[in-house]
Amino acid sequence: MRLLVINLLLTYVACKIYGIKVGGVMKTTLYLDRELLNEVMAYARTSEITTAVEIAMKEYIKKQKVNDLIASFGSFDLNMSLSELMEMRDLRNKI
Repeated sequence: MRLLVINLLLTYVACKIYGIKVGGVMKTTLYLDRELLNEVMAYARTSEITTAVEIAMKEYIKKQKVNDLIASFGSFDLNMSLSELMEMRDLRNKI
């Protein structure tokens, strides 16, 4: 019982420190490739598995958002001529 209380207290403190909502924390069991995990931990400069997994997830999401943005290029209709775009560029360069 005492261990459970300490675990809950540490979880609460960690959530407050990192700004995580208490309901947003999830404890789970994962089967991870040890070499891959060690590589992520080395790049992230952390010895904590949770931190390494969180960093990897955030980087994956960031990469996917960039890919979504790249995929959207060419799908915008600017309704501008080349000369209008060049004029905007020239104005921006003067500032």
